[in-house]
Amino acid sequence: MPTIITTTPNTLVRISPKDPHQLQYSDLKGIVWHNLGCPHQFRFQELIDPGDREILAVTDMGLYYSDRKCQVWHLRRR
Repeated sequence: MPTIITTTPNTLVRISPKDPHQLQYSDLKGIVWHNLGCPHQFRFQELIDPGDREILAVTDMGLYYSDRKCQVWHLRRR
Protein backbone atom coordinates (compact mmCIF):
# COMPACT_ATOMS: atom_id res chain seq x y z
CA MET A 1 0.00 0.00 0.00
CA PRO A 2 1.59 3.33 -1.01
CA THR A 3 2.11 6.09 1.52
CA ILE A 4 -0.05 9.17 0.88
CA ILE A 5 0.65 12.59 2.41
CA THR A 6 -0.84 16.05 1.99
CA THR A 7 1.76 18.60 0.83
CA THR A 8 -0.54 21.60 0.37
CA PRO A 9 -4.21 21.97 1.33
CA ASN A 10 -5.37 20.60 -2.04
CA THR A 11 -2.49 18.31 -3.11
CA LEU A 12 -1.88 14.70 -2.17
CA VAL A 13 1.43 12.96 -2.91
CA ARG A 14 1.98 9.19 -2.91
CA ILE A 15 4.49 6.56 -3.89
CA SER A 16 3.37 5.06 -7.19
CA PRO A 17 1.78 1.65 -6.56
CA LYS A 18 3.27 0.40 -9.86
CA ASP A 19 6.79 1.90 -9.63
CA PRO A 20 8.48 2.70 -6.29
CA HIS A 21 10.97 4.95 -8.14
CA GLN A 22 8.13 7.35 -8.98
CA LEU A 23 5.99 9.75 -6.95
CA GLN A 24 2.50 10.80 -8.02
CA TYR A 25 0.29 13.73 -7.06
CA SER A 26 -3.43 14.43 -7.09
CA ASP A 27 -5.28 17.76 -6.96
CA LEU A 28 -8.62 15.94 -7.08
CA LYS A 29 -8.72 14.23 -3.65
CA GLY A 30 -7.06 11.09 -5.05
CA ILE A 31 -9.53 10.49 -7.87
CA VAL A 32 -6.93 11.12 -10.61
CA TRP A 33 -3.16 10.70 -10.13
CA HIS A 34 -0.30 12.20 -12.22
CA ASN A 35 3.43 11.43 -12.18
CA LEU A 36 5.46 13.97 -10.24
CA GLY A 37 8.68 14.62 -12.15
CA CYS A 38 11.00 11.92 -13.46
CA PRO A 39 11.63 8.53 -11.83
CA HIS A 40 14.40 8.56 -9.21
CA GLN A 41 17.44 6.29 -8.86
CA PHE A 42 16.26 5.09 -5.46
CA ARG A 43 13.09 3.27 -4.41
CA PHE A 44 10.72 5.16 -2.14
CA GLN A 45 9.61 3.08 0.85
CA GLU A 46 7.81 5.66 2.99
CA LEU A 47 6.95 9.36 2.93
CA ILE A 48 6.94 11.32 6.18
CA ASP A 49 5.48 14.77 6.81
CA PRO A 50 7.18 16.12 9.96
CA GLY A 51 4.93 19.19 9.85
CA ASP A 52 7.49 21.79 8.81
CA ARG A 53 8.70 23.05 5.43
CA GLU A 54 10.11 19.75 4.22
CA ILE A 55 9.08 16.21 3.40
CA LEU A 56 11.16 13.16 4.35
CA ALA A 57 11.45 9.99 2.30
CA VAL A 58 12.75 6.67 3.53
CA THR A 59 14.35 4.96 0.52
CA ASP A 60 16.49 1.92 -0.21
CA MET A 61 19.49 4.30 -0.41
CA GLY A 62 18.93 6.25 2.82
CA LEU A 63 16.86 9.11 4.21
CA TYR A 64 16.16 11.96 1.79
CA TYR A 65 14.47 15.33 2.22
CA SER A 66 12.73 17.75 -0.14
CA ASP A 67 10.72 20.93 0.00
CA ARG A 68 6.95 20.49 -0.06
CA LYS A 69 6.93 20.41 -3.89
CA CYS A 70 8.77 17.03 -3.81
CA GLN A 71 10.63 17.74 -7.05
CA VAL A 72 14.28 17.59 -5.92
CA TRP A 73 15.50 15.20 -3.22
CA HIS A 74 18.70 15.56 -1.15
CA LEU A 75 20.40 12.87 0.92
CA ARG A 76 20.09 13.45 4.67
CA ARG A 77 21.54 10.17 5.98
CA ARG A 78 22.61 6.77 4.64
